[in-house]
Amino acid sequence: MPDLQQPTASTMALHHGAIIIDTHVDTIQRAVDLGHDLVHANPSGFMDLERMKIGNMTAAFFAVCVDYNNIRRGTGRQRQDTLLHAVLELCRNNPDKIGLAKTAADVRRLASEGKLAAILSVEGAQAIEERLDLLQELSDHGVRSIAPAHFTSNGWADSSADQPRHKGLSALGRQAIKEINRLGMILDVSHISDQGFWQVLETSTAPVFASHSSVRALHDHPRNLTDDMIKAIAQKDGIVGITWFPEYCSTAHQQALEEKARSIDLKALGFEPGGPGMPAIATLMRSCGADMHAKYNVMMTEGLPMPTVDTIVEHIAYVANLIGADRVCLGSDHGAVRFDIPGFEDCTKWPVVTQALKDHGFSDADVRNILGGNVLRLMERVVGP
Repeated sequence: MPDLQQPTASTMALHHGAIIIDTHVDTIQRAVDLGHDLVHANPSGFMDLERMKIGNMTAAFFAVCVDYNNIRRGTGRQRQDTLLHAVLELCRNNPDKIGLAKTAADVRRLASEGKLAAILSVEGAQAIEERLDLLQELSDHGVRSIAPAHFTSNGWADSSADQPRHKGLSALGRQAIKEINRLGMILDVSHISDQGFWQVLETSTAPVFASHSSVRALHDHPRNLTDDMIKAIAQKDGIVGITWFPEYCSTAHQQALEEKARSIDLKALGFEPGGPGMPAIATLMRSCGADMHAKYNVMMTEGLPMPTVDTIVEHIAYVANLIGADRVCLGSDHGAVRFDIPGFEDCTKWPVVTQALKDHGFSDADVRNILGGNVLRLMERVVGP
């Protein structure tokens, strides 16, 4: 256990009086692929409904993500629907514990009723492409956030982890962004290429956010945001969600990960090598083949060095110093691939983050905003009250 300041009584009061929103979790994949129980306490993952209540994790953006294997097999739409309906089913089957939140008012109402909130997001347009009519269908199901790209470039946009196809956005991608604006969904610029980022901000008439990105000045990774990008999101009235996915926030972790990835011959395993920015974790996951348990636990199996809570706060503070604490939120990227931050191994440990923010010098008001208040404001601005 690292030398973390344990939460004081006043910090615990602040923590349990706040609304805490994680703007990006992949947890539904563990439920679908591993049969992970998301209702009762399950130590094999970061979060479930029981432990969310213990840690006062009020709400989460449940990401629906179609990966490269589904694209290759032509099952992208099927995968998207499976994950989407798994979140909806979780809410339907546990109405006393969790509800689908389509607005900030829904999040607040559910919290006042002692219930958790699930906010639906789609990570990448891989399963949508030319079918822009599907955006209306997704909105009707309750999707309130969408990212144009994930690990692969698609018909809309180039990914930061793949070869460019459009030098940013395609004409179809620009059309899609206008439709997303019309439907009142939040545009998520995490994973998109640098050129695509700027074109999204140019095209969108609504604020955008990065649901799970970190600071490129602190860790030079193509998935992270430059200072100019961070400032541009603020100028667009958006917010930046700091992620603590290890590859995106820790140089020591990335170096160890890439060293391991270099030893893997993907071509010999039947995969085409990824683009120049393909995250090394994707290489490790591919090397596990069809063994989903091995794939989702590969980071822990390899014993890779982990970032710390101080690492998370360092990225938060950098953004807050640049554009203000009212422009920062938290998007863990937890849920599918397991990674244990020392002292913050699961969502019951959220109070240690609140204490670390207090210890850094953030005011109580700033802490409440970072934990969730800023996300509610963005939802009110884009989705509506």
